[in-house]
Amino acid sequence: MTTFSCHGKAIFAMLVLNATVSTACGGTSEPFPQSAPVLEARRGHAMTYYEAGHLTMLFGGWGTEGGSAAADRASTWTWNGTTWTRVATTGPSPRHDASMVYDANRQRVVLYGGRAGSFPNEVFQSDTWEWNGTAWAKVADTGPGARAHQHMAYDRARSRVVLFGGFDVSTQQELHDIWEWNGTAWTRQNASGPANAIAASVVYDEKAASLLLFSLDNATSRIVTDVWNGTTLTRSTIPAPVCAPMGDPTVSLGTSRGILWLGYCAETSAEIHLALNGGVWTSGAGTLPSGRGSTAVAYDRDRDRVVLFGGEPIPARTPLLADTWEFDGTAWTRK
Repeated sequence: MTTFSCHGKAIFAMLVLNATVSTACGGTSEPFPQSAPVLEARRGHAMTYYEAGHLTMLFGGWGTEGGSAAADRASTWTWNGTTWTRVATTGPSPRHDASMVYDANRQRVVLYGGRAGSFPNEVFQSDTWEWNGTAWAKVADTGPGARAHQHMAYDRARSRVVLFGGFDVSTQQELHDIWEWNGTAWTRQNASGPANAIAASVVYDEKAASLLLFSLDNATSRIVTDVWNGTTLTRSTIPAPVCAPMGDPTVSLGTSRGILWLGYCAETSAEIHLALNGGVWTSGAGTLPSGRGSTAVAYDRDRDRVVLFGGEPIPARTPLLADTWEFDGTAWTRK
């Protein structure tokens, strides 16, 4: 409730968004401006850095929006280092756990798959969308097929989007296959990841100029690392991170610092790992984002910052998180 004066008399007016208010002074006031949308708590969203637009992008996820109850979302947001701005509400249908990367050669953001709804009534998607800086366009309905927990990265050396593994919803089996998107069609490659494992992540290490595929070995419960060169898959001699992945856990830090891995070693603590000096893993120090799953990260190449948003806390899983963090290569800062 707001009080203001009109010809010496106190007038009470309830501020209503986007509504006109009549006052005792006579006449009608101008409409109140509508508040800008706010990015609210969510999990299973997808993030990448849109280099052509110099902005971090976030799509979808399961969570609240506009004060409504938690549900799958179809909104697209950008982060400029200070503010999240909603830039689209049309494009891919509402979903969570989609995969999204930036194709630097074609200057397009590529989004694949995801799922909508809750178990046991989930609907899995197998469509491919691209963002051109203004709007989304669906570019394919066929390809790797409906799956969950797939991982994607962009191979800068070969100008290919690479998709690795996932969970086959029709056979209820873990997948270890490799698919590539050239901007026109998906092609399944002849190689596959470790059979007795779960695909954990895929990332292009710009420092080493190689594409790394991480898998969780079922026999040892350890992460193993393979290198994909577009033809063959070779087991890497680089030690793998020791903590379980948090959501889609890896992001390239450009040509100078390797890759960042987000993982947790215990149910209540988070460990942040940074690859340095030819693949030696070192743990993050200082204040770290709390342990969480179903989160996402992106690397802002212009500001040299890793951006993290939201997720679900470990082990409670609720309430969902709406915090934004940035990593400058040395320390994390909550924004």
